Amino acid sequence: MVIALDKKKIEIILEEIPEPVFPNEKLEQYPTPSWIVAEILWNLKLKEYTIKYKILFDLGSGTGRICIGGIMVGFKECIAIDIDENLLKEMEKTRLYKKYSERINPVRGDVSYIPFRRLEKSIVLMNPPFGIKRKGMDTVFLDTATKISNRIISVHLYNEKSILYLKRKMEEKGFRLLKINKYNMELKQRLPHHRSRIKRIRVAILEFSR
Repeated sequence: MVIALDKKKIEIILEEIPEPVFPNEKLEQYPTPSWIVAEILWNLKLKEYTIKYKILFDLGSGTGRICIGGIMVGFKECIAIDIDENLLKEMEKTRLYKKYSERINPVRGDVSYIPFRRLEKSIVLMNPPFGIKRKGMDTVFLDTATKISNRIISVHLYNEKSILYLKRKMEEKGFRLLKINKYNMELKQRLPHHRSRIKRIRVAILEFSR
């Protein structure tokens, strides 16, 4: 029996994908909540991005929510790139990865040295480090994204000054900011110094086009 997917079903299914058991604080390994991934991907499907763009890239893919969700909504292929081999292995153990493994390509690598050339029919969707522990890492991820795709959707900590800064940096590379969506994102208590069970932060989903 084929189950028709909608945004809520995608969110529920993506909850199966485990979060990092021992997240690396320096790498800011905070998973994107399933509901945000489902919201973004469903909107891409409605805009027929899954038809226009054949390959989806996720830089800093973690355990694969974006890539697996991307295949579920109709992208032909997803390339999951992460520096942490353990997270890629966790992804590969999941039922959903095994179901879609022929269309997902895990790549262990540092985003500063990605060996991909720009692909015309590709799109980047990523939740990069916010640059709290390593200042400027959000711009490193964006810089790499500009080298492999002409369309980029990226999650960033919302701050008016920082958004203006990112907008200016991307304009220098020939990209324009098309859209900003704002959400309250939940971060679960994952590290010893976390005092709250759930912390809510304001994030912006930025869409850029060359």
